[in-house]
Amino acid sequence: MNAADCLSSALALNCCQFAFLTQKKSSCQCIGSNKNDWISKLDANKKLRDVVIPGTHNSASSTISKWSLFSGVAVCQNLTVYQQLNEGARYLDVRVCGHNNDVVTCHGIVKGGKLADVVDEVKVFLRDNPKEFIIFEIKDEAPMTSSQKHQICRLGFN
Repeated sequence: MNAADCLSSALALNCCQFAFLTQKKSSCQCIGSNKNDWISKLDANKKLRDVVIPGTHNSASSTISKWSLFSGVAVCQNLTVYQQLNEGARYLDVRVCGHNNDVVTCHGIVKGGKLADVVDEVKVFLRDNPKEFIIFEIKDEAPMTSSQKHQICRLGFN
């Protein structure tokens, strides 16, 4: 079993596991084989509240070097953000902090790659799959300068 199989299984389990939380009983329509464009195949009359959105915890932690101190507990994802999106994830939990003059991904005190690179991965995915949408949550793990906060705003998804 490879990483993609594991993620696919986890996404399918997530979809079916939380189906009981909807207000009315519904059948779980798991993602299937075309994971990169599953949202575009949903019934147009379906309300967002009735859709289970698969996501990943600390989505950009794959950018943390395996040689970093504490990387064994800091890396929650083995796939890049782009790969996670292609596997069906549509909610991204991205933790950030300031480092020198940049904004980088992090998990607690362990720093990863530049946030701009992660955003570029998302932009490529959305360019290739224009009918999909992504919920992109950015959480600051440590205080940042106003300049670093402005960097986040300027990244934009246009």
